[in-house]
Amino acid sequence: MSAYSNIKRLTRLALASALALSFAAPAVAQDADRVESLRQPYVDAVKGKKVVFLVTTLGVDLTAAWHKVFTDTSAKLGIDYSVRDSNWNTQAQVQAFDALLGEKPDAIIIQNWNLSLTARQIKKAEEEGIIVIQLNQKSLMNSTAHVGVDWTGVGVVTAQEMVKQCGKDSGRSGKVAIIQGDVTASDSFYQMAGVESVFAEHPEMSIVANQGGQWDPNKAHDLAVTMLQQHPDLCAFYGMWGVMAMGVGQAISEAGLKGKVFSYSNDGGSRYACDAVKSGDFTKFWSYDAPNQARDVMQLLTYLFQNDYTPGTLKGAIYSPLQEISLENYSDTLCWDPAKK
Repeated sequence: MSAYSNIKRLTRLALASALALSFAAPAVAQDADRVESLRQPYVDAVKGKKVVFLVTTLGVDLTAAWHKVFTDTSAKLGIDYSVRDSNWNTQAQVQAFDALLGEKPDAIIIQNWNLSLTARQIKKAEEEGIIVIQLNQKSLMNSTAHVGVDWTGVGVVTAQEMVKQCGKDSGRSGKVAIIQGDVTASDSFYQMAGVESVFAEHPEMSIVANQGGQWDPNKAHDLAVTMLQQHPDLCAFYGMWGVMAMGVGQAISEAGLKGKVFSYSNDGGSRYACDAVKSGDFTKFWSYDAPNQARDVMQLLTYLFQNDYTPGTLKGAIYSPLQEISLENYSDTLCWDPAKK
């Protein structure tokens, strides 16, 4: 064999060896790093943490969905989770919060009744090292996080839709009626701010009735009946919680005005909402997807637990995306079924 041929053969062998080593290197590195560096710290940080959900009531799909996600996630992660149900009683929520200040859990998730009821307790909890996450209905007292809806934004998009259907060049009266839940609750307060900001630029729009329905579909129904009688040229209703607003849809249907008087609302997106859009009881509905809101809460808490977070040093919001639902985009998949969650 010539010297030249021998050199070529050795060169090919060297290249082959180099290629083999280059392919083997990642496998060796992978074997050395089979234990993912963040996994065990994550497991250790969350296990045994005490988390309490302070809720207005567990008797509706929205809160039941949150509770189920909290329960299931906590069971998987080893979190000590419990719930305090105030069962529509404002003082029961205050008393439960006061008791929790003595128990000192690692975190409290609270669905506030209104803007001021538990403001003092929220402030004290974070001062004493308890993380407070406000879920969907916030207090005037900010805490580590508000996870939930941008209620002002909900009011804006709903008002814009009412302007589109009832305002200038629509051929309609521009008259709308609003049924809030609790007028002191953050969702009512901020939705009204959003509506008013839009209507300020549309003088043809008029709010001819605006009352609190106290989250009750029967009361909302009776209010809507009266409003329809007093304003026979009414163009639209805005009911500020979907379950309550079902009573509005019933009143419109009883008056023979389905499709003539519009009805708008929002909620966590359970099955009934899509059914109501399909039947025409809601003209348009905005879902904020309750199960994913609860998932956001738990993801945030696990991150804070991993980082030895000191309550009170951060303030912020995680706003839930809105899914608009109407006959134009209707699909069964846009809503979740409480029986399957």
